[in-house]
Amino acid sequence: MILKVGELTIHSDLLEESISQLSAQQLSIMPQWKQNIFVFLKSWFDEKDYIEAQTSGSTGKPKTIKLSKESMRNSAKMTNEFFDLGNGQNALLCMDARFIAGKMMIVRSLATGMNLTIVEPQSDLSDSLQTKYDFSAMVPLQVRESLHALESVKTLIIGGGPVDTDLDSKLREISTKCYSTYGMTETTSHVAMRAINGSDRSSWYRAMPGVNFSLSDKNTLVIDAPHLNVKRLETNDVVELQNNSFKWLGRSDFTVNSGGVKLQPESIEKKIEKFINVPFYLTGTPDEKLGEKLIMYIESQESSAIKKGLEKAFQTLDQYEIPKEVFYRESLERTESGKIKRIV
Repeated sequence: MILKVGELTIHSDLLEESISQLSAQQLSIMPQWKQNIFVFLKSWFDEKDYIEAQTSGSTGKPKTIKLSKESMRNSAKMTNEFFDLGNGQNALLCMDARFIAGKMMIVRSLATGMNLTIVEPQSDLSDSLQTKYDFSAMVPLQVRESLHALESVKTLIIGGGPVDTDLDSKLREISTKCYSTYGMTETTSHVAMRAINGSDRSSWYRAMPGVNFSLSDKNTLVIDAPHLNVKRLETNDVVELQNNSFKWLGRSDFTVNSGGVKLQPESIEKKIEKFINVPFYLTGTPDEKLGEKLIMYIESQESSAIKKGLEKAFQTLDQYEIPKEVFYRESLERTESGKIKRIV
């Protein structure tokens, strides 16, 4: 295996030693995306039998959880065998290693001996796709922005959000074998696949080997995968289930999935409410580019005071948490108990 991170190239027989010798000072001068890679590798090679990972909110409020390294190896083995990935093949990591999708691309390469090229996560990956790759993973936004260059990748898995009808149709016209995946941090990456193109194209997500699905009393998906240390994990995803395959119908909560980043409106509202003193709420609305975009409704007329408050509030938010549009309304709809009724 050869690991390439920007201009840096490390051979597998020197990888663990090289990672262990990295100092905090050396890490601190790296760009954040590189830091995330080496921080993960340091934790992967340490003496602990687990790593800590941040959940995205698929099964509730985001939180930090422990994932066993054994489960991660089992997940990598499952994917590698499914796609017949092996030593000497070339893979591309173009996602943030803070998140499970990025971490698992690294683990799959370590497990098989695949050469792994890691590039800065961007929407348009045209420059990175000048080279041929056997395998890669992207979010729908990256796929859409890089569509003209995707045939440099032989097999592509797409996760972090649903593939919309328009993108699905466009992917049927290219030679790259494309799969939409379903999974989350709690399941150590994907537990189901849907072929987007080719002879096995389908609208159904099929369970990966060793994974079993059932329904909760709310018609939300429940996952059992003993080899991934997952036992009766109830999600917020409403599905139609048949023969251990499912069609995804939507979410049962207010989570907004924007460009593969899952946003929790209520948590972001808590940050904003310190700066404005009028009723408001955040919600998602369909967006051609992002899948969904975060927007804001405010119960007030537009004013300089509110604008100044929002400017200060937005400076405290992550870039993904800033609403793409703000709408002012004379009044917001409320429930009988007086709570604001969200438009979703």
